[in-house]
Amino acid sequence: MSIRIRSSRIWRTVAEGKARVPFETILDLIYPPRCPVCDRAADRYLRIHPACERLLPVIKEPRCKKCGKPVSRAEDEFCYDCGRRAFSYERGTSLYLYNARMSRSMAGLKYKGRKEFGTFYGHRLGKLCGRQIRAMHADVIVPVPVHPARERMRGYNQAEVIARALSEEVEIPEVTGVLVRVKKTMPQKNLDDKARLKNLIEAFAVRDDGGQIRGRTVLLVDDIYTTGSTVEACTRVLLEAGAKKVFFATVCIGNGF
Repeated sequence: MSIRIRSSRIWRTVAEGKARVPFETILDLIYPPRCPVCDRAADRYLRIHPACERLLPVIKEPRCKKCGKPVSRAEDEFCYDCGRRAFSYERGTSLYLYNARMSRSMAGLKYKGRKEFGTFYGHRLGKLCGRQIRAMHADVIVPVPVHPARERMRGYNQAEVIARALSEEVEIPEVTGVLVRVKKTMPQKNLDDKARLKNLIEAFAVRDDGGQIRGRTVLLVDDIYTTGSTVEACTRVLLEAGAKKVFFATVCIGNGF
C-alpha cells in the first residue's frame, strides 16, 4: 500500500510539472529491488531487509595478512593457502565469509538475473572496506572478466556490476575492456587449487593500447575468492602487461584453514 501511495504522489507531482523524478525512482516503484538475502522485494533505499542484513557474515579480525581470509588465531599471520603458496598480488580484502547463505545470494547474482545484488554488494564493499581499499592506493579498478558467451547469456558481467558500484564509493576510476577473457574454461568449483590454475592458463589477456594499466597500481575486483586461482591468473597477466602492483577486493571469500 505504501508503494501505491508513494507512486500516486510522484505521478501527480510529475503531471503538475512541479518536479522531475529520476527514471531509476520510477523503475524502483514498478520493479522494487530484491533483497540479496531472501530475494523478496526490498526497501528501495536500503536495498535489503534490516533483519536479513544482520545475517550477513561480515569478516572480522583476525585475518590473513595476504588474502584477508579469517584465521582462527591472532598469532597466525597467514591462512593455510597463503602459508604454502606464493601469490603474485600484493594483498586483498573481502567483505563477507562465503557460507551457504552467501552462496545462494551470489548464485542469484550470477545465474538468476539479480543484477541489483551486485550493485548492492559493490556499494557495501566500498562503505565497509573503504579504508582498507584506499590504503592500497590503486590508480584504477579492473573487474575480472567473464567469457563473452557467458556474459551474453547472463546479460552482464557480475564483477563489472560490483566494480562500478565500488568505484562510485571509493572514487577510483573503473577501467573495462582492458582485461579480457579469451578462453572459455570449464567450471572451477569441482577442481582443486592446482587444477584451477592450470584450467585458467591463457584464459585471460590484456588489451591495453591506451596504456591504462602500464605503470599503474590495479585493484582487481571479483565476486568470490576461494583458492585464489582466478585472481592469481589475472594478476600474472596484468603484471606481464606492465601493471606496477595488483591488489584485489571481493564481496566474498572462503574460510581460512
